[in-house]
Amino acid sequence: MGGPDVYGPNGTGYKSVNANYDNSLIGVDVITAGTGDKCRAGDWATLHWTASLKDGRMVSDSRAEPGGRPKTFAVGASEVFKCWDLGIQELHSGEKAVLHCPSYLSWGGAYTQAPLGGEPIPLNSDIDFEVEVMECNRVPEAAQMAYYYSYYADDHKQPRTTTMQPDRDFWFHLEESDQTANDMVLTEQEGVAIIHHKEKLDLAQQWSMNSDGQIKNKGTGKFLGESSSKVGQVTGDKLKWYFDPVAHTLTTAIADWTASKNFDGNHYVSSKYLCVPKEHMMPGSET
Repeated sequence: MGGPDVYGPNGTGYKSVNANYDNSLIGVDVITAGTGDKCRAGDWATLHWTASLKDGRMVSDSRAEPGGRPKTFAVGASEVFKCWDLGIQELHSGEKAVLHCPSYLSWGGAYTQAPLGGEPIPLNSDIDFEVEVMECNRVPEAAQMAYYYSYYADDHKQPRTTTMQPDRDFWFHLEESDQTANDMVLTEQEGVAIIHHKEKLDLAQQWSMNSDGQIKNKGTGKFLGESSSKVGQVTGDKLKWYFDPVAHTLTTAIADWTASKNFDGNHYVSSKYLCVPKEHMMPGSET
């Protein structure tokens, strides 16, 4: 009695109001309404399922397959059928429903032996998945980084990346040089950090990070720091550095930053500390 669905076919206990084109081709029949939170992209969802062809032949059943265990996956991360990634976001934790999936959002034209029964699944077959959403867990969008005040330091250790382990030599590679014939790396030259052609035997291009997060140049034994007038100095100052794996930048804590300058309402965040303007990416140019 609530009127037709806005986008896509009517479904039992469900009305499609998602304007996404692929969503409009997925029919949803809710068998048992869930009482938990709605699943969202980025959640870890756990579900049991059966899969049937339109003629009723069942080709997959999570409880009948080896182990009989449900599937746990990250919603929206392309770890499962596209139909699941989209359809699960219309359901709630604890819900039982049937997802009517077009072929191209499930097995499509792939030659596939049915997990249940062993016969081939006909190519380009639409599939009905009856799913039971056991759980939708909330997960953080990003790993929590270290706070900069000393009384938090032991509680939130900064994770180390594989290539920046303590006391291991490495190069700082300039990603923008990937599209050229020149491999450009961070190089110490007369007390300044510059970008220069990579030379494997040049110790001025090799760096290491100690357990305190300070970055030392192997050629001079001095540390990547700053002066009063310029960042990117290689001096005796010892600053604590971090690697931002998302932005692919080096960052550091600056002790005199105030909450008004560097507070997002929940915690202190680091700045992008080293930057190389594109017009300065020539051999010998300063960072």
